[in-house]
Amino acid sequence: MRRLLTAALALVLAGGCERNKNAEPQSSSSAAKFPSNAAADSLLSLGESVYKRSEYDSATALLGEGRQFALAAGDSSSVARADTWLGLTSMKQGRNENARQLGEQALAMKLRLGLKKDLFRSYNALGLLAWLEGRFADAQGLFGNARASAEAVHDTISVAKAIGNLGLVHSDVGEFEKARNEFAALANAAHQRNDTMPEANAFSNLGMVDIRDGDPGAAIGWLEKARTLYRTISYPGGEESVLGQLGSAYATLGQPQRAIAYVDSAMAVARSHQMVREESEDLQIYAELMGEAGDHQAALRHLARSRILSNSAGLASRGGDIARAQARELAAVSRNDLALSRALEATAIHKKAGAAFEAMKDHLLVAEIAQTSHHAEQARQELAQASEIAGVLSVAVAKENISLGSARVADIAGDPASTLRALPADLTFSRMGPEAAGEAEALRARAFARLRQWPDAVTSGRKAVASLNRVRESIGEGPLRAAYTGDRADVYADLVVALLHLGRTADAFDIADAARGKSLLEHLTAMRGAVRSTSKDLSDADRLLRRIDYLTERLRIADTLKPQSRSVALRNDLQDLAARLASARSAYEDRMKTIAHVDPRGSALLGASQVSIRDVQKSVRPGEVMIEYFATQHQLFVFVATGDTVIATSSPTDLDDLANRVRLASDLLSRSKSASEGRSVMRGLYDALILPIEGLPEVKASTTFIIIPHSALAYLPFAALIAENGRRLVESRGVLTLPSASSLAVLRAERNQASGPAISVFAPFPDELVGTRAEATAVRRETMGTAVYMGARATEAQLREALALGGNVHIASHAMVNQTNPMFSHIELSPGKKANPDDDGSLDVHELLRIPVRSELVYLSGCETGVGAAWSTSFRRSQDYATLSQAILYAGAQNVVATLWRIDDLGASVFAQKFYAALATRNPVDGLATAQRMMIRDPRYSSPRYWAGYTISGAGVLREYSQKTSMLSVKSQ
Repeated sequence: MRRLLTAALALVLAGGCERNKNAEPQSSSSAAKFPSNAAADSLLSLGESVYKRSEYDSATALLGEGRQFALAAGDSSSVARADTWLGLTSMKQGRNENARQLGEQALAMKLRLGLKKDLFRSYNALGLLAWLEGRFADAQGLFGNARASAEAVHDTISVAKAIGNLGLVHSDVGEFEKARNEFAALANAAHQRNDTMPEANAFSNLGMVDIRDGDPGAAIGWLEKARTLYRTISYPGGEESVLGQLGSAYATLGQPQRAIAYVDSAMAVARSHQMVREESEDLQIYAELMGEAGDHQAALRHLARSRILSNSAGLASRGGDIARAQARELAAVSRNDLALSRALEATAIHKKAGAAFEAMKDHLLVAEIAQTSHHAEQARQELAQASEIAGVLSVAVAKENISLGSARVADIAGDPASTLRALPADLTFSRMGPEAAGEAEALRARAFARLRQWPDAVTSGRKAVASLNRVRESIGEGPLRAAYTGDRADVYADLVVALLHLGRTADAFDIADAARGKSLLEHLTAMRGAVRSTSKDLSDADRLLRRIDYLTERLRIADTLKPQSRSVALRNDLQDLAARLASARSAYEDRMKTIAHVDPRGSALLGASQVSIRDVQKSVRPGEVMIEYFATQHQLFVFVATGDTVIATSSPTDLDDLANRVRLASDLLSRSKSASEGRSVMRGLYDALILPIEGLPEVKASTTFIIIPHSALAYLPFAALIAENGRRLVESRGVLTLPSASSLAVLRAERNQASGPAISVFAPFPDELVGTRAEATAVRRETMGTAVYMGARATEAQLREALALGGNVHIASHAMVNQTNPMFSHIELSPGKKANPDDDGSLDVHELLRIPVRSELVYLSGCETGVGAAWSTSFRRSQDYATLSQAILYAGAQNVVATLWRIDDLGASVFAQKFYAALATRNPVDGLATAQRMMIRDPRYSSPRYWAGYTISGAGVLREYSQKTSMLSVKSQ
């Protein structure tokens, strides 16, 4: 991860802001123009001062006006001075061509006038511009001229500044020790002269070179010193630089959440001061952090924006850094053709600039991509070129890069011996950081496993998982942690395999349960952290939510117009509104990624808590058996646990094939009214998922399956699986699902207390959804103490109150699953009479987290309320996605009944009636199973379409089998 130092640009400020002291004495004619000359001097001094505060638009205006006065006074030296500073301002704003033109114009004027004391500043400014553009040879020459000009007039501090700027070039070409010495020389000279800005710049640059050289701990010390000095002179440009570099340092130390916070702050400074180049750089770092955490789509989105800004500023060398970052993210999402193109582009740019260290990393990435694409010879050649560069550079961090890169290529090639040779046991990767050290252990573990050296595989695997968990815990809980976990699922899977080979089944179960990435639950935990926070994150999130509410309302109003009455202009406005709304929602999702909050309930639901399988077993009741699935790309693990046993089995299974089979099953069962549709598919899935364990005594003796699905299995209606005897699974057993095994102990330890009415029935659209009126009638008939809210009375505010009181709540309405932004999935109700965002008729997921839900059971039926963006390519197959059901479970409910597909309107009322009737004498798991069995026996509703989509998750038990529960049923549109 690279950080170009914006603070370094301030090194150009040699000699202070005073007028040029070696201008010729004024003639009597020039004295007559003194008022104009004095005005020019004042304006230029003020413009320079404003420039130092990073207010570049104002500086440009003042300097331009000062230049006009200087022209009017015939003061060529002041014109040259103005052009120099205007060039610097243009450079800060990314207008490099204009900066070069002004800089060369000023230099030529100074040479003609013999302004020797001002030559340093012009050479230095042009050198910085060449450095920014990746013209390192030109930069060295210009900095050499700057140094010579300063030495000619015995300006020692300017000599030191030129030396310090040479350090920038040496750092970029990988000569870290030389750069470190040059920055130290500048720091000493500036300190002796009590010159704060160059001293701060030197400290900042020392931090930068330490980050590149693999010593982020030392870098933080330098950066904090620089930050302290910058604050004394109120220099935002320096602050922005230090914040960004601190982000890079903490990322190397394996603290991504802290890194994101620093880079986010740096980006805010850059944007507020129109620092185009700095914003591009911060976006790149932010994107790399997203990618390292596993959110590759977000990374690519931010890198695209970074590239646009970089190109607009004419920063050729920055293009190389961005291209390499894009290549890594594209490779992570299997776009190897485009990834290779970007990586080769990065190599060409860095080689042209002479950035050897960066070119070495480019070659390593090309080798990885080439090996993945089965181009072994190209991979070998690229590794050889990278090794040759590393040998010339002769720095420890380069050698670590070569070792890890070589091991990656050998691992891709399936060559364990070469992997271990590239990673000798004494190599700790202390300079590349804990992420690299963890990856090295994971590669060692896989190599040992391929060699069937299982004890060594477990030892290295545990080290790898421990390293990943340290980083995971530093992220806290939020969507980034879900992505981070899912992106590294193979590391956990390799350890599971090794432990099973050694017969350590319970340990393997614990690892499998902890290796689960649940996107929405991580969103929910982050949001709950924001709700409890008073930080800037919360205010930013609330500001974005208000904007989203405003845009949503505008779209709602526009949608009331009939399509045929919409003009072209109006249609364009609607498209623009929709685009702005999508952008605001994405910004909100990004904001949530910067918030992390550790919550015990959320940790348990995510499988991230320290609850062991032994503790979980204590919560498994007689007659229950827990079945946890753990799917890797090529293998399916099944763990079976009761109160006193843990058993495991595995079978070769292609994850993509499994996902396709589950998709087919869901499509067939949800659409057909025939009871025979999809029987062969469900029979095959039973053989893959249940048959391997059905002969176990623990399974034979059970009456309830507690299933923890994984990956695509989250979308499978287990109740409809067909055994060899032709019977559905639910005909012999009840089915309870959980997001993780560790959540069972937490959920069964909690008990909510209801204080509201027994049941509150909501039917906001009885005329539009005709079946909802019958559904409300069915609920009232089977329960006692029912309050019915029909039509306009079924408001969002009334639902909030019912959920908080803990009484039964039954809603027959629309629900919408937002695939792109799951926090905006919602249930539709009637809006209140007053303009109130908490009563606008749309109960969003993020709003649910502000409600203290006390319901024991929440029942959602209808529009895929139990799953999220099923089969969406924007989601990783290694994660489980759910929306409304998990949101309410996380918000405090004990149990949630939800659906896997759109439920038939009239069939839903029949199912609800049977469920409520059964619940009077049964727990909710048995109640659901009873209702499903009754539907199977009814010829009108025997098709799985009417009953198989219902699932129940949570504790699976109630305080007592009565109607003191909360029922939330959401009908399909």
